Amino acid sequence: MAITQYYVDPSINANSGTGTIGDPYGDLQYALDTVTRDSTNGDQFNIKSGTAEVLTGSLDFTTYGTPSNVAPLSFAGYTSSLNDGGVGVIDGDGSYKIMTMPNYCYARDLEIRNSGANQLVSGSAVYTALIRCTLHGVTGGTYGIYGGRLIGCHIYDIGTNYGIGAVNLFGCGIFQGPTNTGSMLAYLFDGYKFVNNLFVNTVDFAQAIGGHNQIRFNCIGNSILVNGGNGINMTGSTQGGTVINNLVEGAGTGIATAGDSVVAGNAVYNSTIADYDQNGQDVLFADNESLSASPFEKTGTATWANAKAYFAPADVGNVRTGSYSNIGGFKGAIQPPDPTRNYTGLRTSFHPLV
Repeated sequence: MAITQYYVDPSINANSGTGTIGDPYGDLQYALDTVTRDSTNGDQFNIKSGTAEVLTGSLDFTTYGTPSNVAPLSFAGYTSSLNDGGVGVIDGDGSYKIMTMPNYCYARDLEIRNSGANQLVSGSAVYTALIRCTLHGVTGGTYGIYGGRLIGCHIYDIGTNYGIGAVNLFGCGIFQGPTNTGSMLAYLFDGYKFVNNLFVNTVDFAQAIGGHNQIRFNCIGNSILVNGGNGINMTGSTQGGTVINNLVEGAGTGIATAGDSVVAGNAVYNSTIADYDQNGQDVLFADNESLSASPFEKTGTATWANAKAYFAPADVGNVRTGSYSNIGGFKGAIQPPDPTRNYTGLRTSFHPLV
């Protein structure tokens, strides 16, 4: 059996339609309130590109019902046919949180934007996911995004305090511009994972990645370009985590962690690596390096669209040759294709820029 497909065309802007591709619903909330949930296979709501779905309130799932593991709820963009890569747009009209994602809810190929001072979206870091989405337009609040698995997403201008929290991040680009300042771009919680992401800010955040009193976190293969502050600051952690193969440029302190952490195979430029102990617990440092030049090629501009060229690892220090042996590949988030090397590490298995 296959998931049931419904279609929504925001340009219609009316409580109308039957949900087929030839007669789509004219409003997303109307669609959620109208369909009978497929409790056997689940449902996918396909949002047509071209015109934004502008909300008059946060999406409400009360009438639709509760998704499940075997019958999930998905949202996806399309242009003219199912799963054609078109990008649908959901807009909070500068006033509304887009949605609190129920468990077993997924979104992909969407632009989710413009929630004003409200959180943009929240969900479970285990049971929800945002895939290849663009998320932006939060002007205030504690967290712009809270909870969820984010995979291959482009995230920018996402809050004025903590940009992102309680998430697992894989292969995302987090860019913070001058209109959004705050304590940190992303807060790394207990047991969560930041793997192969780009962190870029043009304002003086306290840190790009931070956490307090966290344990068992994993921060692996990220590329970080910041203006002041710290790159990775987990000095409040009491039982530590894993910080491996990250590249950091421009931070006051590139990497600082404590609490029985493993800090290995990282490289920093124009910043430092601080060896902190806490409560008598040692921090294991191995094969870290301070660089004499930028670790990034910097061809073109530092944008998500150009990330593959700009953040390609430069041939400096051991960035290309001295990665921590159990991980493999170049340091940082970008793995340029090289037919002479067989990369088996995490970065080449899913990173959207490769």
